[in-house]
Amino acid sequence: MGKSRKKSWKKIPRTVDEDLPELHEQQQLEKLPDDQIFEIDDDAKPIEKLTTKQKRLHVHRERLSKLDDKEHKKPIRMIQKREKIQLPSKLERTKNPRAPKIAPSGVKPNLLKDPWADEDEVEMDGDDFVGAGKMHDLKLRKVIKVKEPKTRKYIPSALPAVKVADPGASYNPEMNDYLEYANKLANEEVVREKAEKKLDRQVGKGMKYITAEEQKAELEQGFYEESTEDEDEDIKLDVKPESFGIKKQPKAKSDKLKKRQLRRKIAELERKSLKESSKREREQIANLKKLYKEIDHKLVESKEKAAERATNKIFDNFTKRKQLGRGEFKEYEEPVALPSEIKGSLRLAKTEGNLMNEHVKSLQARNILHIAGEKDPKKLPKRLKRKFVDKWDIKKVTADSTRH
Repeated sequence: MGKSRKKSWKKIPRTVDEDLPELHEQQQLEKLPDDQIFEIDDDAKPIEKLTTKQKRLHVHRERLSKLDDKEHKKPIRMIQKREKIQLPSKLERTKNPRAPKIAPSGVKPNLLKDPWADEDEVEMDGDDFVGAGKMHDLKLRKVIKVKEPKTRKYIPSALPAVKVADPGASYNPEMNDYLEYANKLANEEVVREKAEKKLDRQVGKGMKYITAEEQKAELEQGFYEESTEDEDEDIKLDVKPESFGIKKQPKAKSDKLKKRQLRRKIAELERKSLKESSKREREQIANLKKLYKEIDHKLVESKEKAAERATNKIFDNFTKRKQLGRGEFKEYEEPVALPSEIKGSLRLAKTEGNLMNEHVKSLQARNILHIAGEKDPKKLPKRLKRKFVDKWDIKKVTADSTRH
């Protein structure tokens, strides 16, 4: 060690710091002059006052410019204004033909062509007679639809136009079929005879119906004489009051006694009613399950009956006869062939019945034809009109007189 106490420091080379990029950049900036680092802006730019819409547009454009720089940018879809669709009016809709129905996917269209399709396209020009004939032909073949009224679509009855006869009514029936047919007709005749006998019993043998008009005519002719005074008088019985024991009249009750008895009676009735009601309630509580079952059964039964009534109503509406006309409908009586009249061959069979009458009865049963009856008598009006007549006096009529 020397006299001086200073420590001698070792100079270490700084090669590590020189390799840093930041250090190199800083050294380069220090070497550059001021003109290259800074710019002096002498021209003052005017400040633009932007509206809120312009500011939003400016921000939006900046955002779009950023998106353009990126590679994964999305395509921007420009929004266009939709054109206003005007629907056709009601009159134009009726005129324009409907577009054909598009067949659903997976269904092959029918590629078959109609060989007679050209025949339907008939030109109506030319002679009127030929044109009318062609039009009639098209209507018959239902190529041209005819306008029909609403009443044409109404179904008056669902019954068949021609009633099919039973197999027993054939010209050569089997034994069993004929017996069934004969028994059916015999039963109908028995029911009719029973109704007639019942009516005879109600009216009496040898008696006749008397209508209101006949009774009025008999009264006018004087068949019913007025009853005498002797007949109208009551028959008096010869009864002696001495034969019966005379009963003493009971003592008159006072108002207080009457009120007391009435209160007792009311209290007794109330007690009885409470006793009966409590007994009934106890029985009902004991039979709750049974009551619930009965209620459910009644509800189900009522629903079934309601459905049955609805179906019966529809069935009756399509099958039953409606009142058309003033006359009474009588069913057509089919002719019955006796066993001796059955020929067994269609050539030997005779015509029976009337086809026209059967057709008319069928129309009446199907509510197409009304049944004529007696005409209603003309009813006089309730209030008669007054008629004023101006009559001249004969004495005042002269050659020079005039009517005012």
